[in-house]
Amino acid sequence: MSRWNPDAYLKFEQERTQPSRDLVARIGLKNLKSIVDIGCGPGNSTRVLRDAWPEAKVTGLDNSKEMIDKARDSYPEYEWILADAADWQPLEKYDLVFSNATLQWIPNHARLLQHLFGMINNEGAIAVQVPFNTESPLLQAIASVAESAAWRDLMHGCSEQIFYRDETHYYEIISKLSSRVDMWSTTYIHVMESHQSLIDWYSSTGLKIYVERITDEKEKLYFKTEILEACKAKYPVQSNGKVLFPFKRIFFVAYKGESET
Repeated sequence: MSRWNPDAYLKFEQERTQPSRDLVARIGLKNLKSIVDIGCGPGNSTRVLRDAWPEAKVTGLDNSKEMIDKARDSYPEYEWILADAADWQPLEKYDLVFSNATLQWIPNHARLLQHLFGMINNEGAIAVQVPFNTESPLLQAIASVAESAAWRDLMHGCSEQIFYRDETHYYEIISKLSSRVDMWSTTYIHVMESHQSLIDWYSSTGLKIYVERITDEKEKLYFKTEILEACKAKYPVQSNGKVLFPFKRIFFVAYKGESET
């Protein structure tokens, strides 16, 4: 199983946590008693849920031991479960099933969302955020370099390990499960310190799929440098030296039953 680096992930904690805050703000439920955070990572999204509903029992779930260990160290008072969301069978149902930037790592979204929707109590909801930044020059550069003659054989199959899907894909699935769906998208403009920050950002998530194939540290650096050179002209340096990094994310909240409060 791929190893995750919580500290590298949290280097951009503010930027990675803001979508959780925005998603929570749009959930039309009150007085929640039980919440599960699917793909909780190091617990930053779980903390947002706990702050929003301090009286609820909040559980974080992730299939990365490194992430769960970090979450448990940071928030020992919360409940943490090491498990794979695709086949995890909870002992109870929840008022809210929450997932921030996780579904793209799991295949067969129709099966997965039906599975997660089945965990919801009547008059509860599922709330999801997924990245959809496929048009960004950074992701296009990763694909281009990985498919070049120098890297093609080594990187074969990497792009098939992450499942970016658009709004219509999710709506077609969730509208069959819920009669009330709230859906939107947001493009965040992240202010980065430099071009290198673009590589640092993605090295702890999607880029690690590729880099893990490379055993030599110098070759890893060369691969990342190729990607950066391929895209940095598309991210002009601002007058203060910063670099703007647009990042699109898709959100939806689907309710079980008609209650909104």
